[in-house]
This record gives sequence, structure tokens and C-alpha cells, in this order.
Amino acid sequence: LFGEAIGMLAQCHQPRSLDPVDGLWRPSGGGQGKVEQTTWERLSFLFDLRDPELGKKLIQWAVQESWDGAIPRLEKLLQDQDQPDELRGHALQALASLAPDTSLAWITYGLKDVADEVRTVAMKVAQDSHKMALFETLMDWWDDADSSLRLKRSVLELVATMPGTESEAVMAQWWQSFESGTFPEQLSLDLLNWVQSSDRPDRLQWWRAFRKHAQDANQWPYFDAVLHGGDPIKGRHLFEQRAEIACLRCH
Repeated sequence: LFGEAIGMLAQCHQPRSLDPVDGLWRPSGGGQGKVEQTTWERLSFLFDLRDPELGKKLIQWAVQESWDGAIPRLEKLLQDQDQPDELRGHALQALASLAPDTSLAWITYGLKDVADEVRTVAMKVAQDSHKMALFETLMDWWDDADSSLRLKRSVLELVATMPGTESEAVMAQWWQSFESGTFPEQLSLDLLNWVQSSDRPDRLQWWRAFRKHAQDANQWPYFDAVLHGGDPIKGRHLFEQRAEIACLRCH
């Protein structure tokens, strides 16, 4: 019911004009009308219901209307760890759209978040608009011994998908570290995945040379890599709960 009410309010704020043919009021096609601050304040209590779908509709309306008066409430929503992660992700995406001047700070916040959904949104927004601006920060996080494994995994993914000579140089350096056995064990599988799934000729050459050397030496470091990293909680869920995978049939 709340969702339908939001849709009706959005229509009420749409500019309309009188159709000279049938005498009915119809959307004029002149864009959306501005949401009054009192309207938003009266509706923002809906976030307290912690309903992702309902919150998403409200956020989409704010973005559609380009209403920057929603920014303070969205910032509060993103930082509220009690809110559903999906809703917090929507808030982050909306902030990147409504407040581009400060979106880099919120992307940085999102990349450090413990929730996978929020981090995924932060990475997508970064890939769309702020990748190169983040590069220096990403390298600082990578070199920081106190950075979490989760954060370093995000750094690796962003660098692996960045264009430009700087990111390519870092990837080459990481690959050399992997071959010499000095790359972090818990991130080796991530690095291997990004290298072997790439369409860049230099990375594919790394992968082919790696496989040939491993086969010639009758060794498979690739299998060693899967013994480290990952998420044990998610792995247990896949192993025990996903019937279509049927791990328990053989194990």
C-alpha cells in the first residue's frame, strides 16, 4: 500500500496540462516536478520500516526528481548498519548520482563496508565514474598492513578492471610476486581468476606460461591457491544447503 502511495504521489508531482481534444489533464512531458521538502520529510519515516523494496521506490523517486534535499537522509541511511544491506546499497548509488562532488568519499566508505552488497555497489559506482581518482587511495590500502582481506580483495578487483598503464604496471608487479611466491596466499586465487579470465594479450600470455610451467614440472600451484582465502561461512552454506550442487553426494 505504501509503495502504491509513493507511485501516486510521484504522478501528482508530474507536470500536467489540459488536453484540448478531450478536456482531460495529462502529463505534459516537461519532466518531473520538484518534490517539496515537506513531502519528503513526511515520507522519510518509511525508511524506518527497513523494507528494501519500499525504500528503493522512495530512493528512486528522489533520484528521478534530482532532489538534493534527500542527501542528508540518504547519508544517514547508508551509515545505519541496522538497515538491510540492499537498501544501504541503493542509498550509496543514489548519493553518487545526487551528490557527485562528494560521491568519492561515499564510494571510499562503501568499499570499506563489511556488507558484500554495499561493497559491490561501491565497486560498480567506482568503475563507472571514479576509478582513476581512487587509484592512489587503492594503493595506500593495499600497502597498509592493517587493511582487511575483504578490502584488499576489492582493491585487487578494481585495479584488475582499470584501464591505463598504471594499473597494468601494478598487475605485472603482482603477477611477478605470485610467480616468486611472495604474493599474499589468501589473494592468489583472486589474482589467478582475473588473469586467466582477461581478454588482454599480456595477461593471457602470463596464464599460458604459468600453466605450461606447472604442467612441465608436474605441479599445480593453482590448486594450492584454492586452499587459502574465500569465505568459510558462505562455503559451508553452499556445501550443506545448495541441493543442486550436491556436494554431500560424494563428500
